Amino acid sequence: FKGFQTIANNYSGTYGGNIANYGMGVAYLNKGEFQLALNFLKECEFEDVMLQSISKCAMGDAYWELGQTGDAEEKYKEAEGELDKKKKKEVEKDRIVT
Repeated sequence: FKGFQTIANNYSGTYGGNIANYGMGVAYLNKGEFQLALNFLKECEFEDVMLQSISKCAMGDAYWELGQTGDAEEKYKEAEGELDKKKKKEVEKDRIVT
């Protein structure tokens, strides 16, 4: 975890920092340390729709495990919304091309 922690601290707000925070979040999620997982996952902000959606789902999983089902549902819906944005962009792109 030390490498991820160093990258997350030194490159906060960058793509690399976000990936490090995501990696730490998922690692803590897998260890069953759900609050720590959330602390790191909340620091992730991706421009890539898929990464943002996956990050939101991981947050939903952590909330679910903490028994905060309302927060979990909210994160799952946010993840779905991110994917809907991606679909809309693809449809618009197809319309322009054809």
